[in-house]
Amino acid sequence: MKIKKKELNRRINALIAIAFVVFIIAAKLLLPHEEELKEFGALGATALVVFLSLISYAFEVLLYNLISNFKRNED
Repeated sequence: MKIKKKELNRRINALIAIAFVVFIIAAKLLLPHEEELKEFGALGATALVVFLSLISYAFEVLLYNLISNFKRNED
């Protein structure tokens, strides 16, 4: 399935916005546990970033599918 350039730009912008929100929420929730997180070192930080990125991508795909289905049903 080919994705038009304009639609691809919208998806990228949505992914960036969703990732921004997910990372802010995660930072607020993890701030009290900063000392415990330091024990995991760079590997733990990398795993956390990858996990949060996957959550962001999953939300973007879900949002895109919901909007696509809504637009299809509207037509």
